[in-house]
Amino acid sequence: MIIIIMIIIIIIIIIIIIIIIIIIIIIIIIIIIIIIIIIIITIIIIIIIIIIIIIIIIIIIIIIIKILQSGLLSAAESNSSMVRDVHSYTLPIQLFL
Repeated sequence: MIIIIMIIIIIIIIIIIIIIIIIIIIIIIIIIIIIIIIIIITIIIIIIIIIIIIIIIIIIIIIIIKILQSGLLSAAESNSSMVRDVHSYTLPIQLFL
């Protein structure tokens, strides 16, 4: 009788240990999955931030280029009008010579 009770107690202890081990394994797996998800989300956020920064830099460069182009065009136009003015002033002198 005592042997049967001991065997039953041992079986119950083994079952409890197995259940605890299974619960620990499940918790570890869940923690690993959560860590992997956090890492993936972090990488995606970093990539999105880098892409946004690159787009902003490209837009700023395009704006600067457009400003410089318009500045160069207006400078070229003003230079060409200055050249015409100089020619109109020097034309009578050239004709005289």
